[in-house]
Amino acid sequence: MKQLFLPCAVVLAILPATAGAQQDTAHHRAAYAEINDNQKSYRYVKATLDDEHAEVKIEGWYDGRTLRKILATIPGEHGLGVEEYYLEAGAPLFVYTKYDTRDMQSGKVVAVVEDRYYFRDGALFKWLDHEKKQVAPGSAEFDEGARTVKSDCSLYISALGDAHAPDPGTREPTEEELHEFGVVRKVEDAGYPMLAVDMIFGKGRVEGDFLLNAEAVGVTEADLKAIENGKAVQFYYTADEQNSLQDIRVGGKSLLGEYAPKLHPEWKKITGTLRGAGEETAGDLPDEITVTSGDGATLVFETFIDPAMVAANGKTVTVYYEPRFMHTITYLKLPGE
Repeated sequence: MKQLFLPCAVVLAILPATAGAQQDTAHHRAAYAEINDNQKSYRYVKATLDDEHAEVKIEGWYDGRTLRKILATIPGEHGLGVEEYYLEAGAPLFVYTKYDTRDMQSGKVVAVVEDRYYFRDGALFKWLDHEKKQVAPGSAEFDEGARTVKSDCSLYISALGDAHAPDPGTREPTEEELHEFGVVRKVEDAGYPMLAVDMIFGKGRVEGDFLLNAEAVGVTEADLKAIENGKAVQFYYTADEQNSLQDIRVGGKSLLGEYAPKLHPEWKKITGTLRGAGEETAGDLPDEITVTSGDGATLVFETFIDPAMVAANGKTVTVYYEPRFMHTITYLKLPGE
C-alpha cells in the first residue's frame, strides 16, 4: 500500500483551519441537536402556501410562543423539495434545503441537491452548496441566496401565524383597505414624500409594486431600507383604478415637448375641455386635472402642471391615457412596534 507523508508544517497549517471551520458553526450544531431532541414536546402547527407552481405544505414547532423549527415541503414536476429552518429569536439560524429529482418512469431518485445556510445575528455568513463548497460571501450569488432564504422564512412564519387577524394594538383596517403580511424587497425614492416599495406578500408569494406616502404612514425611507429582505411586516393597502396620463395634446401637438412619448395603439383617449390646470404645481405631489368631453363624460388625471398646461386650461385637448390599478400602502407596522 502506498503511504503519503505530509510535512509537519503542512499538517499544522491544515488543523487550525479545520478547527476554525467547525468552531464557527458549533452553536448552530448545538441548536440543531437541541431543537430536534425536544421537537416532540413542542406545539405543532401546520399551514399551506399556494405557490406559483404548487401548494407548499408548511409545518412549525413552537416552544411555548417561540417558533423554533419550520419544515416546508415543496412538490415539483420532477421531484420533491424539503426545506428545514431552525430559528433563534424569530430569525433563521440554520437552514437546510434538499431537492430530489426523480426518474419519471421508475420514480427513483436520480439526483439530490443539498445546501446549508448559516446565519449570525440574522445575517448569512456561510453557505455550503450542493458540493459542500463555500459560496463566496459578498458575491452576487451569495447575496441573492441570503435574500431568498430570509424572504421565504418570513413568509412561512406569516403563514403559520394568523395572517388574517391584526396584531394587538394595531388599528383595524377600513372597508377600503386590504390586510396583508409581506416582506419589503426594495425601496426607492419616488419624489418626497412618496416611496416606491416592492413587496412579496400573501399566500401566493406575489411580488407587487406599491406607493407609500411616508408622511401619511409615519415611516421613513431609512425605516424601510432597514427591513429590506428581513422579517415579514403587517400592512394595509388600497387598490384603486386610475387613469394614467401618457400624453396631452392641443391641435395634435403634445404639451410634453421633448418628453412626448410615441403613441401606443392600446392607449385610450378622451377629447374635451381641460379644467383644473390654472396654476403650475407648487409642491412635491401631483395635482388633479379633468377633461370633460362633449357628451358630458369627465375623467380625472393626476399630473404635474407646467406652463404649457396652464396655457391650455379651458381649451380643447386630447388626453391619451392607460387605466391602471394603483396599490397604495396606507398602514405599515414596523418590527418591534
